[in-house]
Amino acid sequence: MAQAMLFQAVFRHPEPVFRGAGVAVPVFSLRSARGMGIGEFRDLHALVDLAQASAHSLIQLLPINDTSSSLTWRDSYPYSALSVFALHPLYLHLPALTTDEVILAEMQDTATTLNALAQVDYEKVLLAKVTYLRRIFASKAGQATLQTPTFQQWRQRTHWLAAYTAFLHCRDEYGTANYSEWPSYHQLGEPEVVQAINRSAPEHADFVAYVQFHLHRQLSAAVEYGRHHLVRFKGDLPIGVDPHSVDCWVSPHLFHLDMQTGAPPDQFSRDGQNWGFPTYNWEAMAADQYAWWTARLQAMALYFQVYRIDHILGFFRIWEIPRQFKSGLLGHFTPAHPLRKEELLERGVWDIDRLVLPFIPAADLYHAFMEAHTVELLHAHCIQEAFGGNAFTLRASLRTDRLIEAFFAENAIAGEFGRDGETVKQLLLEWASDVVLVPVADAFAPRINLQHTRSFQQLPAHAQSALQELYVDYFFHRQEGLWKEQALRRLPALQAATNMQICGEDLGMIPQSVAGVLQDLAILGLRVQRMPPDPTTQFGNPAHYPALAVCTPSSHDCSTLRGWWQEDRALTQRYFTEILGEMGEVPVDAPWWALHKSLQQHYEAACMWVIVPLQDFFGIFDDLRVADPASEQINHPENPEHYWRYRMHISLDELLEHPTFTDTVRGLVTSSARWPSF
Repeated sequence: MAQAMLFQAVFRHPEPVFRGAGVAVPVFSLRSARGMGIGEFRDLHALVDLAQASAHSLIQLLPINDTSSSLTWRDSYPYSALSVFALHPLYLHLPALTTDEVILAEMQDTATTLNALAQVDYEKVLLAKVTYLRRIFASKAGQATLQTPTFQQWRQRTHWLAAYTAFLHCRDEYGTANYSEWPSYHQLGEPEVVQAINRSAPEHADFVAYVQFHLHRQLSAAVEYGRHHLVRFKGDLPIGVDPHSVDCWVSPHLFHLDMQTGAPPDQFSRDGQNWGFPTYNWEAMAADQYAWWTARLQAMALYFQVYRIDHILGFFRIWEIPRQFKSGLLGHFTPAHPLRKEELLERGVWDIDRLVLPFIPAADLYHAFMEAHTVELLHAHCIQEAFGGNAFTLRASLRTDRLIEAFFAENAIAGEFGRDGETVKQLLLEWASDVVLVPVADAFAPRINLQHTRSFQQLPAHAQSALQELYVDYFFHRQEGLWKEQALRRLPALQAATNMQICGEDLGMIPQSVAGVLQDLAILGLRVQRMPPDPTTQFGNPAHYPALAVCTPSSHDCSTLRGWWQEDRALTQRYFTEILGEMGEVPVDAPWWALHKSLQQHYEAACMWVIVPLQDFFGIFDDLRVADPASEQINHPENPEHYWRYRMHISLDELLEHPTFTDTVRGLVTSSARWPSF
């Protein structure tokens, strides 16, 4: 207890004197001869050794919860948890569970094949591991585990296990994790339903418990190994959960299942992002003193001493997208003070019905399509006259992007467009988002970037001026007090749940109140150099970063520093001259010394933590560089179908044996007077 109190005091001190260093890498990206085509919890021991040898006292991981909704590569997205409590079976080190020489030999052959791959093959790895796990579980040793007091005590106190077990049974039984498609008896995860399902499949329940028990033991062993070597772990708290998850099945009242979370347009995506997670019913969560959050965080605290809140801005407000839309463009912030009809009328904005419908100027229509046949089909099936006959709008059956996608996938009429089909589809999608106001209950929100719509540009000057003023007020002024109030109600509940230090990922469209709230609560913000909080600057300067922050040269959502160097030569030239202080023309490929200088600037920052993705270290060693730095990017946020499969090109053991790696990286810590340990 005394150690926990000291840890909390150090990290929550408003003027921290501690300055540490960490390394960031997903578990699935780790490579070793011990693994089976993917990083495993057992590999964290070697990662601890690497961190300690290079004077880094923190290891930051991506989420490690089970995501296996579809049992396909689409489950590789680690932020879409099937359960916020269960650990992912992929990370289990199987040889530790058996002494059967036949099984061990077969597993080694499989591991050799899968480890030869440059990237993770999610489906092959999952199938292989589950197959071997079932054989090991069925063995005498596997069955004996079920009778041990340690297993039985763990099973009895693991409150979430029964619902997770029942959910997996139904997923497999009915071939989908979408519980709305299960028989009506199973559609609600009420306690009596969960118990009945598990009673009907006792062997399945034992197997799931067996797997989760060993995952817990292996991760706990890695954490204890790290603690012994003065290296701690930092977890990642996703902002959402999969809509087809155990949590939504068991506690649907805690979520708005008809809504989706996302982000407005940014440098990653012109149309915004739609993450697909249901939004939270914060009123219901507050009613039971945030019990779900408390349980979730206490489960994390079994393994982590620090954690990152993914998209902490969502605790101030969230970008909410109605389920009928796929694009993030037609979302709105919630909670928010909306635009009322009376307010619009008072400002001289009269034609509100026109502003909420897709707007298609007649001139655009005839300019876009040269063939009369195409225009005739559009009139017959897709558009209708509106707004006094001066323009068109989409038919009600095609007013969302999901409806348009379905029309071209399922309707035979779509095939009549012939070679114009794809052009028509893209224009319909563009028109569907060409609105000025987004209806929200009995009021409105201005559509993000409304000034770029045809509908806005066709308005008279006085209406444009009024709407622009309302737009600025809505997004940048009128909500600040409300959003601050929400954060100060929600975030302290998370703090009270555990002694873990909280770091917030506060990137994007940042409310003015965020910095002050994080400062008051001693929550660390995030500084990514190419994504400065000040939108008028292109680069953050580590010399000016605050103490209560984590700084990093890149993240899993963007290219590595070396990869970014090659993306925009003019921008890199500015960085080379203004930030690195170098003269002359910037090299095409970042030289090792330039990357080292950039890292050194980050280590010298006042920030409590500097945390560097492992791939960014590779760039400062000529013999560790990959041919294509773009291959080291873990995620592409602009692509909702991205396959998360990056894997280190070199093993952890080889890095530990590298002649200069640990000494060079340790030098970054010692030369910047950062603490090599807690």
